[in-house]
Amino acid sequence: MTERYNSAAIAAGEKTEVRPYYRSSSFIIAALFVFLLSGAVVFLAAYLYFTSRDLFIETTVGNINALIAGITMVQEVNPDFQVADLLERLAHIDASVYYSLYNQDSEVIAANFRVPIQIGVLVEGTVLLDLHDPSSLVYQHKIAAKVHILDSGLYLLMGRDVSQSFSYQSAIELLIWGSMSALLVLIVLSFVVSSLAVRRINLIARTADEIISTGDLSRRIRITSRWDDLGHLANLLNRLFNRIEELVQGVRQVSNNIAHDLRTPLTYIRNRIEQMQLQESSTPELRRENYEELARAADNLLSTFSSLLRIAAIENAARREQFAHFELQQVIEDVVELYTPLAEDSNQQLDWHSQPAKVFGDQHLVFQMLANLLDNAIKYAPEHTTINLQHNVDKETSHITITDQGPGVDVSLREK
Repeated sequence: MTERYNSAAIAAGEKTEVRPYYRSSSFIIAALFVFLLSGAVVFLAAYLYFTSRDLFIETTVGNINALIAGITMVQEVNPDFQVADLLERLAHIDASVYYSLYNQDSEVIAANFRVPIQIGVLVEGTVLLDLHDPSSLVYQHKIAAKVHILDSGLYLLMGRDVSQSFSYQSAIELLIWGSMSALLVLIVLSFVVSSLAVRRINLIARTADEIISTGDLSRRIRITSRWDDLGHLANLLNRLFNRIEELVQGVRQVSNNIAHDLRTPLTYIRNRIEQMQLQESSTPELRRENYEELARAADNLLSTFSSLLRIAAIENAARREQFAHFELQQVIEDVVELYTPLAEDSNQQLDWHSQPAKVFGDQHLVFQMLANLLDNAIKYAPEHTTINLQHNVDKETSHITITDQGPGVDVSLREK
């Protein structure tokens, strides 16, 4: 069977292709997952970053404009009101307010902070100042400020402390970069996991293909883990191969049994035909008896063949419809009658004794079992010896014993 299968496979040119990783469904699913997840994370990060930045700028600029508008309004209502006093009061009420008032000659009239050297631009019309703390080597405050020319011709640099808002913005940026890093790690892990899954699937496919191609049913898929679905699948496939191997061995065993068990009936029929050829001048009654005997032998041959098939079915627990009550003594008599001429041809004597007993089982299989035992005894026992068949009944149990002077079964083969 293996040679025919291999020839057919080679002729058909069928070979299971182990798909590369980039063409596997795991890679496609992982790539789609990474694409969708990356798009969602990038969109969310961009939305969060730009929304928080715009809100921060609008809030900061709005607060500064509100302070400048308030000062301008107070000055319009009371022109004699000193701007410097108003600024001092505002700074006293709100510690986040910073100001610096200059005259047209750029001389400082009033201020609660010194303009630092490092100046940046927050947005058009608004500058960002890093206020330095003399007691520290790092910048302590960030000030957003705008320059406004008052009606009196003075220059007002009005600002607010935005250090806390900048801290929030920095935290958001850190969160975004952390999410990007986590996304990158997730992408790498996704492809690593999918690659391992594809590698195990390819191992299963490659092993199964080799088993099919070579016909070596003794090979099994190597199970690397039992906790996941792939390990469960590999275990199921190994069980399937075990079952297939058992079925193939069963077919081989049935074939061997057929070849073995049909040899004796066929030899018997051939011998009877030869005897009939030597009896050309026999009477019609004798020829009729010979034909009837050949017909019975052919019926036994067909019965033996059917019995072998039923043995295989019964071993697989597939059919027991042939089981029935029958007389065991009659079966023993039929077997002895069939094999007595063979024993005489081998210069052997077949003695037997049986007691009446009704048993439940397959009559044809019991007949075949006894026939096999007597056939082996006649075949392997020396000439001029006696083969003894004894059937005794002990309560509800029948005991059949066949003894001979043959060499017996080799010790190393008895377990088989």
